[in-house]
Formats: sequence, structure tokens, C-alpha cells
Amino acid sequence: MALSKFSGEDGSEGLMAEINITPLTDIFLVLLIIFMITTSAMVESAAKVNLPKASQTGSGSNQVTPDVRHFRKMSVYVKDKRVIKVLEKIDVESRLKDLAQIYDTKFPADRPKPELAAIAVEALNVIRTGQGQDPIRMRDMEFSLKDLGTDVKVDMPTDTTKASLALLENRGRPGDAANGALEAAALRAKAGAPQPTG
Repeated sequence: MALSKFSGEDGSEGLMAEINITPLTDIFLVLLIIFMITTSAMVESAAKVNLPKASQTGSGSNQVTPDVRHFRKMSVYVKDKRVIKVLEKIDVESRLKDLAQIYDTKFPADRPKPELAAIAVEALNVIRTGQGQDPIRMRDMEFSLKDLGTDVKVDMPTDTTKASLALLENRGRPGDAANGALEAAALRAKAGAPQPTG
């Protein structure tokens, strides 16, 4: 701190105290440098991440993500030459070892298989939805056909015509020549069917 004399407008003299901020600025600059050095050292040590290595067992970067069909198990039960029951199960539990090998990962041994399968499906669904594919849903389905004791008779209409579906205009698609409208017209002409107006 420095003292200096000053003279007022009325001619009186006084003392004025001034603060020298040069040492304060030096201290702030030194602290700033110390914080920058310690922060950069902390960021470098925190930036080291153990990323998984690419597996050599896969087919490169274009590896196909497993689909429902890779996990589907179906059983068809037949009795007297008739299908009586169809069972379908999306079984991820039996493929955990394959998934661990494909994705070069390990599943914890202390958890039950259904829980591990749910974790695997959740991870696969993250990949699949990121690629724009439908997610895998774990399910068990059963379709049973019951015997009613007698043959079931279904009356079919007698006034049906046997023909190609190309005769149906557009067949649920947009009506343009690229989607079969010309082919349908040619089949109509060949079959002698009336041409649609419109």
C-alpha cells in the first residue's frame, strides 16, 4: 500500500492511500497456471478408457446382428397324421456361449441364465434399433388344435372363379404400371374379364 499527498480544491492537503495490484495480479497468474497444469494431468488420466477389441471371429465391420430366427425353437406335435400343437420359444439362454464368443465378452457366472439372457437381448436390441431393425422379443407361444370329435365341414361358395390374383386391380399397392397394372390388363384380356373403368 502506498501513501501519496493530494491537494483539494479548497487548497487543503491530505493523504490518499493507493493499492498496488501488481503483486495480486502475479499471484492470480501463478494460481491459474497451477490449476491449468493439474487439470490437464487429471483429464489425461481420466481419458484412458478400456474399449473392447474387435473380434477376429466375426465377419468384419459388416457383421450381421442376430435376429429372432437365430434363437427360435419350434416343436410341431402330430397325432394320427394331424397337427395338434405347435410350440415356439425364443431361446436366448442356450445361445449365451455363442453370443459371448461372437462379441468377445464374458457373462457373470453368479447370475441365473434367464437374467443373463435378458441382459443379452437388451444389449442386442440397442444394436438392432441403432441399425433401424426391429427389436428381439423373448416369448413362449403355444398353438393347440383341438379335436372336435367329428370332421369339421366348411361350406365353400359354389359361384367362385378360379383365376390369378393379378386380376385384382393394384392388389393393395399403388396403381401404376410399374406395380403390375399392365400385367393385370394383359391377363384380363386373355381371360376375357371385363376391364375396370377409372
